[in-house]
Amino acid sequence: MSKDSFAKITVFAGALMLLLIPAWSIFAMPAMVEQSASNMETTVQMEGNARLLNPSTGELDDFSLSMSREITISTANEKTTVEERTVASDIHTGKLLDDAFQLDSAYVIDALDRTVAGRADGARWSFPMNLQKRDYLIIDSELTSEYQRGALDSDVVLAVYTNEEKRNGVKTYRFEQDSTIYCGSVDPSFGAPEDSTQQLVIKTTYWVEPRTGQMVDMARSSERYIFFPDLARYPHDLDISVPLVGQARVLDKDKLGSSDIYDHFNMTVKRNVKVEKDLDSVYIFSTSTELFNRDSGEKMPPQFQIPTARDGVDPVTGEIVTGYGDRPRYGFFNFPMGAEMKNYTLWSYETDSPVTAVFVNTSQIQGETVYVYRLIEENKSLGPMAMEGIEFLRSQSSEMEYYVEPRTGMVVDVRGWMEQEGTFSDLAMMPADLCISYEIEGWARMMDQEKMDPDNLYSDFFMSLSKEVEVVSQDKGLLVVRTKTTGERGDGDELPPEFLEEESFFTVNPRTAEYASGRDGRLTFPIGSWEDVYWIWSQEAGASLPARYSGDGDIMGIPVRIFKQEADMLYLYDRDIPLSDNTLSLYYSGVVEYYVEPKTGVVIDVKSTGSQTARFGKIAELPPQLDYQFWFEGVLDSPFTGRQNINLTKTLTGVNTEYRDGMKIRHIYDNNTMRNISTGNIITLGSVSDLCAVDASTALHVHSYGFEHREGGFYFPQYCQKTDYPVWNQEMGVVDTALYQKEVYYDGLKCYEYLVEYYKRDMGSGITFDNRIVYTVEPVSGMIVDTHLTSSQKYLGFVLTKLDIKYTDETIVNKTREAKTLKGLMEALDERDVVAAEFYYSFTPQQVVENVAFARGMLAQLPLSNTTITIAYMELEMDPAASTMALKQAVENATLLEKFSNKKVLVMSMEISFSEDTAYYMSDMAQGNVRLLLLSHWGVPALLVLGGGTLLIVAIFKNIRRADDE
Repeated sequence: MSKDSFAKITVFAGALMLLLIPAWSIFAMPAMVEQSASNMETTVQMEGNARLLNPSTGELDDFSLSMSREITISTANEKTTVEERTVASDIHTGKLLDDAFQLDSAYVIDALDRTVAGRADGARWSFPMNLQKRDYLIIDSELTSEYQRGALDSDVVLAVYTNEEKRNGVKTYRFEQDSTIYCGSVDPSFGAPEDSTQQLVIKTTYWVEPRTGQMVDMARSSERYIFFPDLARYPHDLDISVPLVGQARVLDKDKLGSSDIYDHFNMTVKRNVKVEKDLDSVYIFSTSTELFNRDSGEKMPPQFQIPTARDGVDPVTGEIVTGYGDRPRYGFFNFPMGAEMKNYTLWSYETDSPVTAVFVNTSQIQGETVYVYRLIEENKSLGPMAMEGIEFLRSQSSEMEYYVEPRTGMVVDVRGWMEQEGTFSDLAMMPADLCISYEIEGWARMMDQEKMDPDNLYSDFFMSLSKEVEVVSQDKGLLVVRTKTTGERGDGDELPPEFLEEESFFTVNPRTAEYASGRDGRLTFPIGSWEDVYWIWSQEAGASLPARYSGDGDIMGIPVRIFKQEADMLYLYDRDIPLSDNTLSLYYSGVVEYYVEPKTGVVIDVKSTGSQTARFGKIAELPPQLDYQFWFEGVLDSPFTGRQNINLTKTLTGVNTEYRDGMKIRHIYDNNTMRNISTGNIITLGSVSDLCAVDASTALHVHSYGFEHREGGFYFPQYCQKTDYPVWNQEMGVVDTALYQKEVYYDGLKCYEYLVEYYKRDMGSGITFDNRIVYTVEPVSGMIVDTHLTSSQKYLGFVLTKLDIKYTDETIVNKTREAKTLKGLMEALDERDVVAAEFYYSFTPQQVVENVAFARGMLAQLPLSNTTITIAYMELEMDPAASTMALKQAVENATLLEKFSNKKVLVMSMEISFSEDTAYYMSDMAQGNVRLLLLSHWGVPALLVLGGGTLLIVAIFKNIRRADDE
């Protein structure tokens, strides 16, 4: 024996001696169990031959086997645990073998008799000391993994005593174990179908030294058989992709009108077939197909894609089972296993219809016989289709050859062509999917009719508009069209409603573009605009106006016909005049030029120049929603109350309008409230209110039933003259004459001053009044911008009251401003025609470019009217690499079907025993352990510990010396 072998054996012997001390010395010194090491490891080396099934060939592959059984024994909490790990490798290559040879197990054992907790009574992890010539229940670690996953009820086998036998010079007891065991299921690592079962045939011979229970040698053979079910069915977890490649040409709308109207490219068709649900007798398959431009990697447009389909399929026959899919289908989902030389009805997912696969002949591919089937489809309708705004009816024709491995039904190659044709109807009409937004820009000048500021009557601004035209549906051959115009001013202010259009819906004749309801005239120019006059709806006029041919032109190489639409003082509508119940009338005048590509009717550009004229009625009259306030301040003096600083608030409110004898009569509530400025108390003497009726045009009081009788003027009339006017003196309750005095100016505003003055007016009973009122009036508007009143009341010459009040400064400022505004409006607008708006707009330059492109596209489309052309053509074959792989897989599957289906198959066999070195080492150890055991009976267990330790030290020392020598 070499020094190296001796050193290894010495180390192992020393370690194993320490390991076995608790068991061997338990009879002599039980306390040593507790004092021994708590974690021990050892390895048993075995060798042999094995065969393992190769699923690709169905044959058993032979190889030499090296197996290491690593054992770890640990003690904790009075429990002894044994952990085993078996690792196998190919002796020649060193490569670790399949998981089937890798075993992991753990047991809790009794340290004395080695019985295993949780197993049948007497079942042991290994043979005990002091063996008897009888049978023993032993744990078989190869069965433990099956036991742990529930495939077996027990991993215990019976080791049967046969005879005494010397083994390597050691007296042993020989035990035989011969077991045939059936498992209810197969370990998933073998990859067998779920309903497979297995059989294990195990034969083991043990040679055991009887006093110590030490195993001196071991030989084992085992075989594993799998009972396969009928494999002629689809796998329940099927998930495969079949790629087809080839060349394609597809109609390119942008190339219409050229010599080649197709886009040419390499393409890929990816079809994925997957079992989504296993219902035992029926599988739910999903079939998805995607078409790619292989050059760009992009998917082809959605209209060419094939929707995902779901079907119920019989996994044995491959026939579609109705009632499970997303729509009724029938025939074969794919060629069946065991395909015959006959025709089959398959379901075509390209046309979503049945197709007959006609058997043609047999062929050879890479030495394998395949069946060739031809599938021909002619002009199968695919329904309507829209491609970039062009609608047509689509049909498909194809001729495909399928190369089928007959035993498995697998398609191993595909070759053929597909063609889709489009049948176009008359395209000389509006597209049914029209959706356009015209972008417009321009400028405008508009009267601000809300503010009506004579000094700033107009505002200038740029504007941008967006006119939407969209076909939303079809109804009895007519198109339902939605129109809407939105926009904004360049300065961010809101655009006036004159330029906008709320969302509206109309029905339109697609051929003539004429409105069928809601409006008259046409939405736009028709395809083939060769006539001289078309009545086109004008948003500016709110009506259809004639657009007359006026000449020809050219825009970006597109010949156009120019149509001119003109209007002169075309009445639009009436609207209220601010601060009046009179109205103004709006009139439209303008010229719109349409630049039209005549063959298509596409409007390339629009240029619109226009104006709105406002014809005003009478502005100079009392407004119906009158709400005026005047504030006075002054002094009231009386011997009874003393001198008081006062204010007076005069409120005039229009409450109604009455029409009588051609007059427009305003009913006005006149309320006066006088207060003491210091106390805020109301002074009843000057606080009066009443209702009066006034002619809105002349400002004269009118007697009206139920109102206080007044005469003269309520206020001064518009366009006052330098003359006298009768006015109602509210303080006196009589009509007085306002005498013209002179011109005066308030903040640059020319005014007339009028005076009402009476002295010693006899009121009867000895009472007289002195009264003086100065009115300052803006003559055009008739508005009183200032008033100053002084009066006194006397009794027999004794002064009873004296009053002196006038407008406050704030009132004067406000009334002067209002008079200026009204004067300016009257002079500018009163019963006059005034330009209310001027504007110009056209399509944006970018919109013109887009319109030209749109017209070119339609020009190219029109020749397709009432024709049938190819819209897509594809020549396809299965990807060569995929075809090779499919054939290989089909042949393998066929082999497996022949060898495995409904058969008992040997999938693994193994014959192993202790290696020669291990067997001699175990024999030597057994003899040594017997001597040590005898020593333990003489009461020297301490020597055993010392001996084991010494052996370890000696071995380690020898290894160190040997390493130094080397």
